[in-house]
Amino acid sequence: MARVPDPSDARDGLRHMKTRIRIAYVMIAATYVATISSILLGCRPLHRNWQIYPDPGSTSPPRLWSAAMLTGPDFCQPAISKINVYVTVVLNVATDVYLLLIPAPVCLSYRDKSGKKNPGPR
Repeated sequence: MARVPDPSDARDGLRHMKTRIRIAYVMIAATYVATISSILLGCRPLHRNWQIYPDPGSTSPPRLWSAAMLTGPDFCQPAISKINVYVTVVLNVATDVYLLLIPAPVCLSYRDKSGKKNPGPR
């Protein structure tokens, strides 16, 4: 005898969907702020971010601990600055993975019309 699908099964995957989506909004905003901050604040003085000639290089005096220690001699060149690349890549991948996981409960709890659970990819 075929199992009759229970309507509450479909709602289980949607139970905390709004919360997960709000968390995604916060993650995206935080990623944006962190990326822009690492680009703009990684080079001091700030006007050197737009300097092309002469090469801005490492113009800030080294301190005991600063972002300059992580970025090496090219921290005034955002395209090749290690800290900018790491911040951008790590936060971008984390946000992408989280966004892909939002619909996972719905996909995993899906049942077809006969009541059978979704067998997954073939």
